Amino acid sequence: MRILDRYIGKTVLLSTFTVLMILVTLIMFFTFLDELRSVGQGNYGLIQAFQFILLSTPRLIYELFPMGVLLGCLLSLGAMANNSELIAMRAAGISIRQIVFSAAKTGLLLMVIVVIIGEFISPFMEKTAQQLKAHAKTEKATLIGEKGFWAKDSKTYIHIKQIFPGPVLRGIEIIEVDEKHAIKIITRAKTANYQRGKWLLKYITQTKITGQGVTIKRFKKAIWSSLLNPELLDIVTVKPDALSALGLYKYINYLQENGLDSLRYELAFWDKLVNPLDLMIMLFLAIPFVFGSIRSVSMGQRVLVGIMIGIVFTIINRAFGHIGLVYQLNPLFCAIFPSILFMMIATYALTRVK
Repeated sequence: MRILDRYIGKTVLLSTFTVLMILVTLIMFFTFLDELRSVGQGNYGLIQAFQFILLSTPRLIYELFPMGVLLGCLLSLGAMANNSELIAMRAAGISIRQIVFSAAKTGLLLMVIVVIIGEFISPFMEKTAQQLKAHAKTEKATLIGEKGFWAKDSKTYIHIKQIFPGPVLRGIEIIEVDEKHAIKIITRAKTANYQRGKWLLKYITQTKITGQGVTIKRFKKAIWSSLLNPELLDIVTVKPDALSALGLYKYINYLQENGLDSLRYELAFWDKLVNPLDLMIMLFLAIPFVFGSIRSVSMGQRVLVGIMIGIVFTIINRAFGHIGLVYQLNPLFCAIFPSILFMMIATYALTRVK
């Protein structure tokens, strides 16, 4: 069985990564064409657009992984069926259940890979991509480092520790200087929300430095008029789907603690947890087609079947997400129901394979 496991695993992995490479390349090409519309804004040129696309590649791989597994399994196992390898295995006393189990072991390895990409590689690379775009497109002096976002607005230096979608800011520090670049006012706020064209700062401590000494004042709320607009911050804000599960969990807690709507991020959080399971479901969906009525069809037909299944799954998955947001449904239910539905279909199809 170890030889069989290695052979099936190697075949499925090779086909899956080949399909992923093709899919990612196609999406990157069309994304690059879309990015051309931004070329010329600020210092954002062709080189920056190409770098942005390359840095976004891990996110594309993560999103396309289920489709890649489905097509990879259809093509690899389908080729084995066409070459009568599966028939030879069964003639040697190897049951369909054992073949499915061998493929499932490969699925477990792919689940580990997609978790690593989704939790560690993709969020970091996507953040770097957005930072690169922010540097190039904005004409303001900005710096994004490990300790947060820095910007210069006239005679004011702005430091923001964390930027969340919304936009919502945490850990704001506003440093105002005079004509000689000496610090005269330091304003620190715990949070800030953008409302009606202005920023609403909360839990503020303001320190004024004059020739007569230092005075400190505290406010619960205050309006902050700044040229720092949400469009600039949106560029450096990682979208919910690109955040790690841990990052989403922390942000959901922050929203709930402050009485803000967190449903969209809860849905993204559960989607992130369910996504690795979708790989195994796609693998199980492919197997009945290989052993079933289309085992002798061409590669093109298998690709078409795989694409149709993937599209239907994606449509149902996204539809439930939008329905959940509109009707305020349980996010766990909206995230997991399409997976359960397709798992039931795959299980039923597997039981009918002989």
